[in-house]
Amino acid sequence: MSKPERVGTIHSIKIDDILIGDRVRSIKGDIENLALSMQIKGHLEPIIVDISSTPGRYNLIEGERRIQAAEINGWTHIDAIMLSSLSEVERLELEIITCVHKKSLEYPEEARAVKKYVEKRRKQAQQGHLGVASRYIRNKEIAVELRSEEHTSE
Repeated sequence: MSKPERVGTIHSIKIDDILIGDRVRSIKGDIENLALSMQIKGHLEPIIVDISSTPGRYNLIEGERRIQAAEINGWTHIDAIMLSSLSEVERLELEIITCVHKKSLEYPEEARAVKKYVEKRRKQAQQGHLGVASRYIRNKEIAVELRSEEHTSE
C-alpha cells in the first residue's frame, strides 16, 4: 500500500454522514468515561475517514469509540482526518495498523501516571490559582484573621 492521500487538514463532519461498517475491534471498553473525558477536555484526537463513493458520506477507518462517545455527549459533528481514493483492502489495512499500534499503558505505567497527576493536582490546590506557595496564602489568612480580631476588640 502506498501512502494514502490526505485531503486538506482536519475537518468537522456530521456524525450521521459516517458509514461505520464491520469493525476489527469488537471489545469497545469504557465508552462512558471516554465521553466524560471528551466533554471535559474536548475532542483531542480526530477520527480517520475515507471519502465514500456515496456522495456526502465517509467510510470510517479509525475512531468508532470516539464517535460513540460524541453521540453520548449529544454532539452532531466530530473532527476527522480525511483520506481519499482508498480501496476496501487499504481501509482495512489502515484500521488494523491503527488498532495494533495503539498500545494502552501497562498497569504500572498507568498507576505511576495517576499518582503523579494526583500529587501535582494536590500541590496545585494547596497553592491555589494564584501560583504562590500555600505558606504565603496561609500567612495572609492569619494576617486577615488578626486584623478582624483587632477591629472586633475596638
